[in-house]
Amino acid sequence: MGPTNSGKTHAALERLAAAGKGTYLAPLRLLALENYEVLRDRGLNAGMVTGEEVFGEEGATHVSRTIETADLQHTIDVAVIDEIQMISDPDRGWAWTNALFGIPAKTLILAGSDDALPYVRRACDAANESLEVVAFERKTPLVLLDKPVPLEEVKAGDAVVAFSRQAVHEHREVLVGLGHTVATIYGALSPEVRRAEAERFRTGEADVLVTTDAIGMGLNLGPLQRIVFSALRKFDGREDRPLTNPEIRQIAGRAGRFGHHDVGYVAATTEEGIDPIRKALAGAPAAPAADSRFYARPDLVAIRAAASELRTESLGGVLTHFAQARPRIRASTPAPTSWRSGPRPQSCAPRAWAKCSRTSPRPPSTRAHRSNPRTWTPCCRPRRWSTAPG
Repeated sequence: MGPTNSGKTHAALERLAAAGKGTYLAPLRLLALENYEVLRDRGLNAGMVTGEEVFGEEGATHVSRTIETADLQHTIDVAVIDEIQMISDPDRGWAWTNALFGIPAKTLILAGSDDALPYVRRACDAANESLEVVAFERKTPLVLLDKPVPLEEVKAGDAVVAFSRQAVHEHREVLVGLGHTVATIYGALSPEVRRAEAERFRTGEADVLVTTDAIGMGLNLGPLQRIVFSALRKFDGREDRPLTNPEIRQIAGRAGRFGHHDVGYVAATTEEGIDPIRKALAGAPAAPAADSRFYARPDLVAIRAAASELRTESLGGVLTHFAQARPRIRASTPAPTSWRSGPRPQSCAPRAWAKCSRTSPRPPSTRAHRSNPRTWTPCCRPRRWSTAPG
């Protein structure tokens, strides 16, 4: 665990590359691609799977994936789950819950900010797993500028961060008018275009980047020395709200990548933006939410496993159990493809969820485990969890 630019993901990939079989799970397609290329360039039989693309040969031993496409059925040696703090996200947290409890890996490496540690500890307690925490420190200092940096003062190597597609395009037009070559990255672009835009900035074809908060998810943007916040509010799909301190830290930390710069800088375009950034950078890790349940999206396989654990044939009873247990159910989205059909994934998710229930109708028994060894043997298999290799 540690801040951005601390080398934790690099160390995790070292451990993954040394394994016979493994997977890397990313929050973004661009990040999945970047680390697929890292694994491939090491001479490994690497592959990549996202919701839109599949690279590499069938039977690849090291597969880079977006988190939503996690394979919960095939046993591997090492799994790396990146940006584990996303487990608390109301919209996508279910995917990190699925991976955290469901990946059948002998060693599970979790990389992310210190804000995630309370959730990780709770998950380990729920699944009765051991945990080793390895702390990382930022490799280059991050300096907040005391004076605002308006768009007219943006220079080569800067990334201007906005929180809407309209704002991204407006800033781009201003910067182009000032003589800059500008790359843009935001969520509505296709994977191919986002990849090409990131490459333009990396290679120097574009001297300035205008982006949304997607930049906070670990993309390798070597020339980036200064982050300039054009706003500190975002619409999150439900409301327009201020950025949280962890969000500000995550985005700001992308400046000054180790090996490219000796120091990173962060600024705001207005005077009013400086103080919130200062407070965020100086703040302690965020406390976990008052509602400590994990977000979940149980599918038919998970529901059947929970029904077996609870010894009930009542669908209502099982769903009530999920709602009262640790997971917060996301009912508005379909079940993940990897769990829709085929054999039961070798995961400890149903058992962990059942253990987390505050009011379980009938507790599990040893006899139930013996009578259905296929269901529970994978859950009983010892597995080591780690927040970083070591």
